Amino acid sequence: MNKLYIAVAICPNCPGYGYNNQQKIIVDQVKYMTYLYESQPDRQGRIFPERHPSAATPTQQQDEMAGFDADCMAIFEKVKPALMKDYYNWFMAIEPTSGDYFIDIDEIEAEKKAFEKHPDAPCLIVCINETGVCGRA
Repeated sequence: MNKLYIAVAICPNCPGYGYNNQQKIIVDQVKYMTYLYESQPDRQGRIFPERHPSAATPTQQQDEMAGFDADCMAIFEKVKPALMKDYYNWFMAIEPTSGDYFIDIDEIEAEKKAFEKHPDAPCLIVCINETGVCGRA
């Protein structure tokens, strides 16, 4: 059973302040109080009800991501030899559905270019070098 805590504040500067009036004020304030429980009841629903997790299982999501990565890397491997001469260590944003890719020296600018043309499509960012990643292998 939940314990009920009632907090009452009496203003000593109120007109007619005294013991008899104090009891009346307590009764009036209890009628309009918010009750605090020792343990809050569980809340139902989500904060953002429009954002529901997909019905796909985690393995299906992993398979979809693996397919997405494979499609992007296939495009990268196809254009990498021609781009490495002039754009070594630049960034490339690849959108696999259309086959478009966007190149810039700055990673964020490459991503912005991809977003301008394909605002709802995910893209993969790679670095134009032998491995496709930044840093040392």
